[in-house]
Amino acid sequence: MQITLSVHKGHLDISALQTDVPIAKTQIQKTYMRPGVDIIKVRSGRVRGKVFKPKGPGPFKGVIDMFGGSGGLIEFRAALLASRGFAAYALPYFGYEDLPDMVTDMEPHELEYFEEATDWLQSQSYVQSGGIGVCGVSYGTVVASRMATEFPEKISACVNISGNCVNATLPMSYKGKAIPYLGFDYSRLKTTEGGLISTYDFLDPLETAPAEAIIELEKAQHLLFFVGLDDKNWHTQDFIDGAERRLKALGCNNYEIVRYPGCGHLIEPPYAPVTLVSYYKLADGVIDWGGSLREHQRAQEHHWPKLLQFLDKHVGSQTTSHQSLQSNL
Repeated sequence: MQITLSVHKGHLDISALQTDVPIAKTQIQKTYMRPGVDIIKVRSGRVRGKVFKPKGPGPFKGVIDMFGGSGGLIEFRAALLASRGFAAYALPYFGYEDLPDMVTDMEPHELEYFEEATDWLQSQSYVQSGGIGVCGVSYGTVVASRMATEFPEKISACVNISGNCVNATLPMSYKGKAIPYLGFDYSRLKTTEGGLISTYDFLDPLETAPAEAIIELEKAQHLLFFVGLDDKNWHTQDFIDGAERRLKALGCNNYEIVRYPGCGHLIEPPYAPVTLVSYYKLADGVIDWGGSLREHQRAQEHHWPKLLQFLDKHVGSQTTSHQSLQSNL
């Protein structure tokens, strides 16, 4: 990534900066990957993607990294994780190679695909035993949370960024059983005064979700939630508040929730461009993701070391069976 640094006379707002001539300027290059990181293309059975890992035999803590409705293979966070010592698997599930073209083409989403990816990563000689971590953002959190609760003996840590506590938008299935989901209504898409598309009320209210759609987060081993309180994509705060009520009622202590005032939906690694609006293929328009520039950047700076510490502590740390974990709830 090429970044231009410029020095201007006085204090100028963003508008004035567009035409002001700088006193001096230079360019720097930021990279998402340290030299020496290995990249392994994955084509095993039906799973696809790329693994980014440190040089050498390991074993390294294994993490599966997933994004949401944009699809394709998104590599930057996996590359950063590998640069911090993890074997990180950037896992696409649509819009890549021979996978379904659109997320709506995957009906139902078979969790076996993600279990197969988990088993494949854990089987690699360079991956530490004791459980895989999974990191999801937006719709990817629905998949990640389902993985952490449907086969918790394989997933030792789950990071939920701007996520949900229910199976939302699309149906899933696991072992031949359909999993109900929280519905949506396209007529609730709105256009803001600035011409942006708002998906905030796209989903049905949380209280209308079928009981079986609620993700049983109490079954997960370790959970970390990041919540932007100005998220305009969907009602993240309501969803994670609902998750917290459930976990508290069940006496669970397997989770941490970090809330950020003024922060929007796309909480990404720090010191990169902040994305408050962007084109979104599914809506065929520019989406308002929410957040204010300064507060969102502060959230990105704060969340990244916490994410790394959480994964380092809990990935590969499984020493307790799923049955005994359940008995402590």
